[in-house]
Amino acid sequence: MKNTLCIVDGKKISETELKNIDPNNIQSITVLKDEKSKEEYGATDKDCVIWITLKK
Repeated sequence: MKNTLCIVDGKKISETELKNIDPNNIQSITVLKDEKSKEEYGATDKDCVIWITLKK
């Protein structure tokens, strides 16, 4: 996970914050690996962006 950018509901989060998310509260997870997506989120030095949407 060290070379991954995690975004939850539009907010960048740390690995610690990611571990504290209750899996039952997750609505969807999307993994973005293409260069354009990584650039869009300022993650050009990352392997991928994980976008998580929580249930409301």
